[in-house]
Amino acid sequence: MAVEKRLMHYASFDTQSSEESTSAPSTEKQLILARELKAECEKLGFDSVELTDTGIVYAYLNANTDKKMDRIGFIAHMDTVSDLSLRGRFAPVAISGRHLQSVQATVKTVCTNCVCSGAQ
Repeated sequence: MAVEKRLMHYASFDTQSSEESTSAPSTEKQLILARELKAECEKLGFDSVELTDTGIVYAYLNANTDKKMDRIGFIAHMDTVSDLSLRGRFAPVAISGRHLQSVQATVKTVCTNCVCSGAQ
């Protein structure tokens, strides 16, 4: 899967947190993305992949050379927002070239008029 497509896939997950929860992660739906990341790391052939009960994904990639080298570690911790649910109001879209400035202006206007005011 191409990097852009992969990022758009990750952005499509609803991972809204809950302020009322006393657990970590605060909602079961947050673990859905974590499980997806774990499965993808395994599919990509990482040497060691772990998902903790708190939703953190650890993946290690050993060196592919005979030289003595350290392995690379990847850690994914998915922070979320509880104040704003984008469920049903958000769909990731790839934008490039001349359309980017127009989209940036639109996002700035939208953020000025909603709970994410102050966002740049």
